[in-house]
Amino acid sequence: MKYVRVAAAAIATALAAAALLASAASAAIPQTITLRLSDPHATFSDKLAAGKWYVVTASGTGSYFKPSQWSNPLLSHHRRGIVCGTPESAPMFPTAGPTGPVGVDPETMFARLTTRKKCANDPLPRTSRRFQLNDGNGYRHPTTLSGRYTSPRGDHTYSYPVLGHRHKLSVRVKDPVTSDNYGAFHVTLRAANDGDCASRQWRNFVNSVGKPVFADQAACEAAL
Repeated sequence: MKYVRVAAAAIATALAAAALLASAASAAIPQTITLRLSDPHATFSDKLAAGKWYVVTASGTGSYFKPSQWSNPLLSHHRRGIVCGTPESAPMFPTAGPTGPVGVDPETMFARLTTRKKCANDPLPRTSRRFQLNDGNGYRHPTTLSGRYTSPRGDHTYSYPVLGHRHKLSVRVKDPVTSDNYGAFHVTLRAANDGDCASRQWRNFVNSVGKPVFADQAACEAAL
C-alpha cells in the first residue's frame, strides 16, 4: 500500500510539473519584440517546439540613411544623388534620436537614395530581402503567407510561416552600416492555426530549403 501511495504521489508530481511546463510554453506566445534598425538583431525568449508551425508578423517602416540625406541626397565620396521612389514622411514606430522620411518595411523597399542611373535600372518599389529570420538553419527572408510583395501594403504588415526546430527564433535586418538607421519593426510570434491555410496560403508553408510541405489546404488544416 505504501508503494502505491508513493507511486501515486510521483505521478501527481509529474503531472503537475507537465502542466506547469505546458502553461509556461503557452504563456510564451504570442510574444512581440522590437527590432530597431539602428541595432537590427533581436531574439525571442523561448525555443520553438520541434515540428510545430508558427507565424511571425512584422510591421513598421524605417530608413537606412540619415534624416538630412533625404533633403540633401549626398552619396559616398560627395557624389550628388537623388531620391528614388516615394518615401513616407516618418517611421510608423519612431526610435530615439534624429528621425525623418522612410523608405523600407519588412517586405519591400519603396524609396532610397541612389544615382539617377541606378534608379532607372532598378526602379522602386520592389521586394526587399533584408528582413530575415533564423529558425536554427541560418538567416533567410521567407515568403509571406500571401506571397511576395513588390509594393508595400498600406499597413506595412506582413506574416511569415516558420517551422520550429528547438531553437530560439532570431530576426535581423541585414545592413552593413547601421549607425545612420532609424525606425523599428514590431515583430510578433504566435502559433499557426488552420485559418492560415486559407486563400491558397497553404502553398507558402515551406521547409528550410524552400520546398512546400503541404499538398493542399486540407493537409495544411489537418496539420495545424
